Amino acid sequence: NWFNGPINIIINDINVKTIHRKPPHPFITSSLQQESSKKLGFSPYYTMKLAQQLYENGFITYMRTDSIYLSTSAINTIEKIVFSIFGNN
Repeated sequence: NWFNGPINIIINDINVKTIHRKPPHPFITSSLQQESSKKLGFSPYYTMKLAQQLYENGFITYMRTDSIYLSTSAINTIEKIVFSIFGNN
């Protein structure tokens, strides 16, 4: 066992910097299945079963796609929702 109880640590310096990252692409069918398997241990079948239930209950748009692009209409709708929740800033 490598842990033998509490230890004292001294922090000498902290560097704070701003990092700008682009958001990840929307999921396509295969990337949804891969992430759910990697992070949640779900099988592809179970992932698609859950996605189908989410779709049928109006929580997500159609989940079986091989395109990472969003339509202008979808982008405008998302913008309106985000602004209504978080404001214009």
